[in-house]
Amino acid sequence: MRDWLYPGAKVVCVYDLSSAARPGVKCPAVGGVYTIRDAFTESRFNGGGEVFVRLGEIINTPDETAIGPYEPAFHCEVFRPLQKRKTSIEVFERLLNTAPEKPLVEA
Repeated sequence: MRDWLYPGAKVVCVYDLSSAARPGVKCPAVGGVYTIRDAFTESRFNGGGEVFVRLGEIINTPDETAIGPYEPAFHCEVFRPLQKRKTSIEVFERLLNTAPEKPLVEA
């Protein structure tokens, strides 16, 4: 499992699932930021080893399946980790420090 797939991690949706979803299933929106609620490996699909996630912001009604109730989940390839950006006001401080010493307009 990828190191960024854990409960509490922030992810961004990068793939539109709306056309592939069954009616009534809520899907993440492209560009939306979500919190992973659950990440797990599912062995019932594509020969096993596929990683799926459930999101804190989207809770779907569980479907009745042969093994019992199962809440729909989303394949991990639909997301990428949210990149945290360093917040800095350095550029604004430089603007303040480079202001001209004499007025630009003579009064």
